[in-house]
Amino acid sequence: MNTSASQATYKVIALDLARKIVNGEYPIGTKISGRSLLSSQYDVSPETIRRAISLLKAENIVDVSRGKEIVVTSPERCSLFLEQQQSKSSTISLYRKLDKTFKKKQAIDQELKNTLDDVITYLNYVKYSDLLNPVDITISPNSHIIGKSIKEIDFWQHTQATIVAVIQNNIPIKSPNPDLVLKAGDSLVVIGPGNLVETVSNFINPPQQTEHHYLRKAFSLISTLLLLTEESAALTMVDWGELIGSSYHLTTTLLS
Repeated sequence: MNTSASQATYKVIALDLARKIVNGEYPIGTKISGRSLLSSQYDVSPETIRRAISLLKAENIVDVSRGKEIVVTSPERCSLFLEQQQSKSSTISLYRKLDKTFKKKQAIDQELKNTLDDVITYLNYVKYSDLLNPVDITISPNSHIIGKSIKEIDFWQHTQATIVAVIQNNIPIKSPNPDLVLKAGDSLVVIGPGNLVETVSNFINPPQQTEHHYLRKAFSLISTLLLLTEESAALTMVDWGELIGSSYHLTTTLLS
């Protein structure tokens, strides 16, 4: 028999003997059977009986003579002992019930937390679902980002989008290195908010202005400056021709 079981057994035996005393089976002055007989009756070791009797003696319920006779000395103390044990038992029972209830509450709290985490995760997924739909845009032959690395083009600053992959020579490169140099025909796989196709396309493949468009702007600028110049009336046709020729040369140089 292990120690914890022995402890529980000797207390049970002490309580049983106490009940018999209160019920009158062992009146005051009565000699209770010796340890060997009690050991046989309760089918326990003599040591367990000794501990049970010691508990009753400590409560002044019985007395043990040198001859090891066990004599009942106070049924009143026995009644008090039983009441205390009953109260203690009730307290322990309530404590166990409280502990069990608390553990149930902990389990419910954890389940509630897990459910809330799932709800938050789902809401975040819904909120950012547009970010989870990647698009790919091919770099045109005349794009200004050709020959530049990813970190050089400040991609996120211009588009608020993120490059998650680059397809070069039909080979996808996931999470590309910022030093990767971009080439014509590469496809950028990107995620981000808003109209990704339009935003990214306008950045990496901006609409090309025609030569006439730049010439019109140059002529318009020169004309405006001349009109605002006090000496514009003194300009000869030759001066006008030189100005126009210079603006044309400048514009075509920029376009080349």
